[in-house]
Amino acid sequence: MIEISPAFSRCFLFAAVLALQPWSAALAAPEGASPWAEGFHTKARLLVGEVRSKDGARTVVAGIHLKMDKGWKTYWRNPGDSGIPPSFDWSGSKNLKKFNTLWPAPRRFADPYGSYIGYQDEVVFPVELTPARADRPLDLNVKVAYAVCKDVCIPAEAKLALTVAPGGEAEAPFRDLIGRYLKIVPPAAAAAGPGGPSVREVMIDLAKPKPYILVDAEFPQGTKGADLFVEGPKDFYLPMSQRLEGSGDRRVRFKVDLSQGDDPALLKGKELKLTLVSDKARVETTWPVE
Repeated sequence: MIEISPAFSRCFLFAAVLALQPWSAALAAPEGASPWAEGFHTKARLLVGEVRSKDGARTVVAGIHLKMDKGWKTYWRNPGDSGIPPSFDWSGSKNLKKFNTLWPAPRRFADPYGSYIGYQDEVVFPVELTPARADRPLDLNVKVAYAVCKDVCIPAEAKLALTVAPGGEAEAPFRDLIGRYLKIVPPAAAAAGPGGPSVREVMIDLAKPKPYILVDAEFPQGTKGADLFVEGPKDFYLPMSQRLEGSGDRRVRFKVDLSQGDDPALLKGKELKLTLVSDKARVETTWPVE
């Protein structure tokens, strides 16, 4: 049984817990990929995109590739009103010093139970992996826990393994696939460059009975699908932001109604993470709650 927080359990329906199993050996995986691990309406595999070398250090750019049946979805790191985010356990790997999971820009979905944040049909989560020893093989073993949803939400689990040989710079067949998702990972505001979306002003009132967060954001001209995802401290439930009427094409105001979430007083002195997304550009920044 997978446990989820009370805030998530209101809308999250579990039909079964399914362990994903790899395809048979007759369907060999291509070079640079693990075999598919296949389950109920979903399958997963581990890919290698490229190996970068600099000053004797190596970085392996990998990707965790999830494919769902048409119309099925999975979650972002902040699932929204319901659900659980994917988790990646690399503890079974050998010669792995550190890893950095990157999250492609998601989109908002709505159903009768509320709104949630994630990906439909397919996603690749890029991962930057650093070997402890550049001259030794990197034996990757990752346990992926996630959920797939349509009319019901079903937890899924995949165990994926792949070995990366030692050596210098190299490109694997999946560089382009992983690269497509790397391009839509929201950069930090300091590294975003000009012309992208930006947070212009944040107004926060933690006082009851009507605590709120207001965010004024600016998006590139002609933007479609402008949205804001707000994250608080770990395990703190924040309701989804809502786009307010009267917002223009470029200047958009979002509101988070804090009366619907956890105690807003607990946010004081903490930091919010704000992710702006649109069809043209995306950015991620932080904002202190004073």
